[in-house]
Amino acid sequence: MNAAKVNAATIAAFNALPTLERDAIKLVFYCNLVEREAAQLLGVTRNRFSTVLKSALKKLKCQWSPEPVSAVFNATDSQIEAAMDLLPALERLAIQLMYYDGLHERDAAKQLGVTPDKLRTVFNTGLHNLKTQFNVVP
Repeated sequence: MNAAKVNAATIAAFNALPTLERDAIKLVFYCNLVEREAAQLLGVTRNRFSTVLKSALKKLKCQWSPEPVSAVFNATDSQIEAAMDLLPALERLAIQLMYYDGLHERDAAKQLGVTPDKLRTVFNTGLHNLKTQFNVVP
């Protein structure tokens, strides 16, 4: 199956999802929000949000990934790498594990030896620092 047919099939499957599931996918992957923030925006508990998101992804039968960081910051991959190198080690590792490697915050926190709350703080600070470097802070 060629890429155009796969994309069309994925778009059709996405459009067929219930609104809450579509919104969950949009919030996490298009807006780069963490589960807690996305759940608050949708007015559901974090556990409910996680269940809805997993259900939606299973129905799509595909692997979604966030928009490339280079597109978010309108920068080349080498510029992103250089900016990441300027971050403190913990911020860089938090972003690497959660964004690039796709680990759940609980798993990433365990791997880094910090609490999930600390990881969220470090991750969000790292993203803020990247946004500041690329002048995309609102």
